[in-house]
Amino acid sequence: MEKIKQFFWENRRILMISVSIVLFLIIVYFLASNQIQAFDEKVYSFFRPMISGQVTILFRVITATGGAVFLVVFTLLLVLFRKEKITRIAIPLNLVLVTLLNVVIKEIARRPRPVDIGIIEEIGFSFPSAHAMVNTAFYGFLIYLIFCNEKNKTKRNILCISLTLLILGICSSRIYLGVHYASDVLAGMCLSLIYLAIFTKWYKGMKQKSLEG
Repeated sequence: MEKIKQFFWENRRILMISVSIVLFLIIVYFLASNQIQAFDEKVYSFFRPMISGQVTILFRVITATGGAVFLVVFTLLLVLFRKEKITRIAIPLNLVLVTLLNVVIKEIARRPRPVDIGIIEEIGFSFPSAHAMVNTAFYGFLIYLIFCNEKNKTKRNILCISLTLLILGICSSRIYLGVHYASDVLAGMCLSLIYLAIFTKWYKGMKQKSLEG
């Protein structure tokens, strides 16, 4: 059992990339062949009975924590309070890169947003979800930083779990609010995990060089 755990831990980056690529390609295949609608409808039918005034307010607040304004302000605050130069560079760079990547893929896919179910209005294309992709990368990178730097195990676990739940909440809010299909959200998360595995590898290498220098 220990050897299995060690194998997964040592190969976690490759495994995360591999699983995410396979899942993303499956989504693309079913989307291209117009067979994704049943999946999207099934997931949305899970959220439909929840729709109410109070729940909508909650999800609007959650989705706002993944919006551009909040992320930019939060990024500036993080940069101000970080001591390491490479980390002060990496946090905003991460946000910019994953946002640009999402814009490029949206322009390639050009999938229209859901029709007549949106509780809020959004513009632009639907696939992949920018909220899902950008926030998985942004908060995912913060989870990585906390996991690597926080020595207090209890505090580390609380922060990492809280940020993971925030990511899931933001992603779920896009489906509940009717501005994305479930496949948009899942695809965005998959792409973000692939990107995040590469970005954290780059960050680790740059940090090591800065320490050696």
